[in-house]
Amino acid sequence: KWEEEKATFWEYGMGVSWSKLSEQRVDVELTMLRVFSNQESNQSSPISFLILDGLQQGINWKWKIIWHRKIVKGLQLQLEYEARKPNAQKVIHVGKVQIVALF
Repeated sequence: KWEEEKATFWEYGMGVSWSKLSEQRVDVELTMLRVFSNQESNQSSPISFLILDGLQQGINWKWKIIWHRKIVKGLQLQLEYEARKPNAQKVIHVGKVQIVALF
């Protein structure tokens, strides 16, 4: 018997950007997500994890800081820090570094 899996997300967020001419820019985002799901008993299943995007039922927080810096014309360095705090769990941190070529 197949049980239908459903999730509803309420998302509230805000963001701000700061730039200095065209040399660098900082973007900051903060999001609060309220998750409702019918998977209370089986939130650790792969399907539930996929549907809920790794978040948990209840209130979850996500935040992101991205720093863009122009290295030379057509080449940009990007440092990104992302984190999320699923309901009643530890914070998960992710860091990224990219060099972007603009044509």
